[in-house]
Amino acid sequence: MLSSNLFTPGSSPKTLAIVSLGNCQTTSWPRLVIFGSGTRILIILIWYDLTMTDLPEINYSQLAPTRDYLQDIAKVIGKTQQQFIAGDPNDWYKGLLVTTIGISSQKLGDQEIIIDLQTGEVRGFGKSWRLGEVEPVKLSEELKSVTGKPIEDPEFTAKSVTYDPAQAKLLSTALYWANQEIAKLTDQIAIGVISPVLLFPHHFDVSMVWFPKRQKSEDTDENQYTFGFSTGDKDIPEPYFYITNWPESPTFTSIKLTPPAHWQKSGFSGAILNYKDTTNTINPTQLLDSYFQTILKLTAS
Repeated sequence: MLSSNLFTPGSSPKTLAIVSLGNCQTTSWPRLVIFGSGTRILIILIWYDLTMTDLPEINYSQLAPTRDYLQDIAKVIGKTQQQFIAGDPNDWYKGLLVTTIGISSQKLGDQEIIIDLQTGEVRGFGKSWRLGEVEPVKLSEELKSVTGKPIEDPEFTAKSVTYDPAQAKLLSTALYWANQEIAKLTDQIAIGVISPVLLFPHHFDVSMVWFPKRQKSEDTDENQYTFGFSTGDKDIPEPYFYITNWPESPTFTSIKLTPPAHWQKSGFSGAILNYKDTTNTINPTQLLDSYFQTILKLTAS
């Protein structure tokens, strides 16, 4: 409830309207919030930031068909990318980039391939394809033709071409926010080697890997912590954040987590924070950062 001397003492001002003055698919935008009580009205201009306000709620059963289709599109882009970028022992050449409008390949010479989840199309090499119309296998064939590269067909996930633009935009917003929050961790880690924040098509998750004992990326020490965001899978059928350790320390899962964070031990071992829990709090960034810091502070010490 809004408390203000502009209103009669004891009254309960009501929200009459919220008017967006920008594109709420971006991370921040201005809104006019109009309150009223009796004959009095108060208008406040608030600059909303996605890190400090509501994230879009995601219904996994509604998201999954579109997510599976987009994962197959991303797999095709990933296989195409591997024809242009030299391999590396950390597999970073397999990862795609999350952008404000969707997903993009890394630089392919002077080209890139963009999965635009705002306009609903794939663009690259002077061509474009409509999402929901192009089948992943057809996209692979056409990219082979325009690039002249022997692109390997991936193992596809979706059973049919299903694309809901509204679900795609929800996914785009969640992916971008998760990507930005994970990227912030790089400023908080002072030792070791940190990977780029990448989206890997095979699991359709965004992640950053920290090698605390390495001095440079080509070092071979395998001890690593992965901080990531999954769009859902057979083990956890809903979007979630995760932290894993490999090879797993015997004491890793004995770290005490603050609810709603919890340990996952079925299918894989990791510290989990379900995405839905970030949508149910007034400050998603604070909740997520607290979850990350629980592991980071103990492992960095």
